[in-house]
Amino acid sequence: MQRSNPNPDALKVLVVADDSDTTKSFAELLTLHGHAARVALDGASSLQLADADPPDVMLLDLRALGLSGCEVARLVRERWVGRAGLPLLVAVAGGAAQDQDARMAAGRARFDLDLVNPVDSAVLIGLLERACRIRRLFAPATPAVDHDSAPEGEPRAGSHRLLGDSR
Repeated sequence: MQRSNPNPDALKVLVVADDSDTTKSFAELLTLHGHAARVALDGASSLQLADADPPDVMLLDLRALGLSGCEVARLVRERWVGRAGLPLLVAVAGGAAQDQDARMAAGRARFDLDLVNPVDSAVLIGLLERACRIRRLFAPATPAVDHDSAPEGEPRAGSHRLLGDSR
């Protein structure tokens, strides 16, 4: 499905979980809201994807097979030392008692946020909207544009032309 109004603040989101249904659901939701979603079914491949094309946000299943979400978060923080653009690291785990140890480990891994499965889609989209606003606040200033440098016959930046207007 193609969106008619693309999101100018689209985030690159990497979803990491060993359940393909979960990753597919997250990816579809994110894509519907204009974000670029990639998925990894294990921690090792998530690190490869993050190194190749750094995401803005990583949703990490705390109990993923192989490298857990906590281990991936720790490694991402180590690898990004001195680099700009550390991804927002979001822990995702169930609310059951067996996940409490994983949640404690998540705190030690220094996640930015912690979501409980099943994740409410409105909460996730709201989180990403806030991330977009924060990114805009801290984005480097863009250089001033010379509005008078438009080619002859073309509207200058910031000007408007109605359809059928020959001016």
